[in-house]
Amino acid sequence: MKTKNFFITLSLEIIFTFFIIGILFYSREKTSGYIISIQEFSPELSKLQEELGKSNLTSYDQSAVQDKLNTIEKTLDSALLLNKYIVPISIILLSLLFYFLIWKFTNNISIKNFLLFSLVPLSLLFITVISFLNYLAFIYLGLDSDNFYFLISFIILLIISYYLSLVSLSYKNNSFTDSLKFSFKNFKHLILQFILILISNIILLSLILVIFVLSYAEYSIVIPSIILLVLLVIINIQRFYFVKKVNRH
Repeated sequence: MKTKNFFITLSLEIIFTFFIIGILFYSREKTSGYIISIQEFSPELSKLQEELGKSNLTSYDQSAVQDKLNTIEKTLDSALLLNKYIVPISIILLSLLFYFLIWKFTNNISIKNFLLFSLVPLSLLFITVISFLNYLAFIYLGLDSDNFYFLISFIILLIISYYLSLVSLSYKNNSFTDSLKFSFKNFKHLILQFILILISNIILLSLILVIFVLSYAEYSIVIPSIILLVLLVIINIQRFYFVKKVNRH
């Protein structure tokens, strides 16, 4: 493990992680602003609903009412656009950029091979997160439908694809077919280290969520942030060790 490369990848991963947290914070603040904007119209909408029930709209300026409804619709569209498209796409693009640089310094991988080995697990991660959020919406809000089995299927596929991707990114011979063969052939030698990396990444995602929730509740995030930094150091050590182990076989 080259010390210089280690510190470069560690710095990149720290910057990336705090970029992600920053995007989540920004999304939350913007969404809160949209909700407040919509709530400002609540009294008027309630009054309008009462008048509609009485079939009495003579006291209302219909064009003004329509303008308010259009404003609410635009606000809702903006909130959906931000959370459904802008935030996920931003996270995906940042992930591709930063992790390409990280793997470039870790194993000198080409951008072509990086995309080849990374797009599937990254796409599955995105789908899994969306499925998880939909499942939470079903459990707590009664929205959407029960997608539990789909969620489990995506999680299993994600873990499998992540293993194959991690080995392929680590393997010096970047041929796709050779990497796949190597992944299966050396499964028993690599699985323990892979599980440790997987656990570390799950803890990382959990810590990001904890920081997000604690900041919303206005609790201190100092301790989780320190743990996060320590974990990023561990993850980078694990990555370099995994690359070394892969190329010993």
